[in-house]
Amino acid sequence: MQRLLDERGPVTEAARVDELLWSSRFWVQHRVANRYRAARILLAGDAAHVHSPAGGQGMNTGIQDAVALGHALAEVLAGKAAESRLDE
Repeated sequence: MQRLLDERGPVTEAARVDELLWSSRFWVQHRVANRYRAARILLAGDAAHVHSPAGGQGMNTGIQDAVALGHALAEVLAGKAAESRLDE
């Protein structure tokens, strides 16, 4: 761990690993659905795209998806937009 910290961490003499209590492997993942709509089925959040939790993107993008989908559904149901708006 000290070698990884030395190679990839901040340049400072103060960063020293004295003891490692727990560790595990972590793989960064990023997956995106081929399409977000199939007839009446709409994907959003992790069902539509999976992000690594390292950047804190998962929940935030899921909430943004829900807001965007809500606006699109409201426009279509009110007759202000074509049904194709849901494909966006």
